[in-house]
Amino acid sequence: MSTSYSVHAFKPADERWERMKLVWDACEAAEVAPPVEVDDFFAGQPPSDNGVDVKLTSYPEDGDDESITRWDRDGAWGFDVDIRKLPADTHIVRFQASY
Repeated sequence: MSTSYSVHAFKPADERWERMKLVWDACEAAEVAPPVEVDDFFAGQPPSDNGVDVKLTSYPEDGDDESITRWDRDGAWGFDVDIRKLPADTHIVRFQASY
């Protein structure tokens, strides 16, 4: 059994999220593509009630986002997160291990 690790940033389901979801839902009801700004906000995925999950990187893949640097030293490894480089509107960071 192998383990994978990933780092995610979240845009919470706040007032801006609510406004963007209204636009997304209206476009879906009209059967038209959402505006680029709305599609980008939701990272091209349908809105989730938990907010927007922005996957930054994963191991063993690594290297997905400039805000994450993988380090490895003396038998230990991990991720450094440069919070100044996190995607706009994110302020929750999740470190996840999957089995």
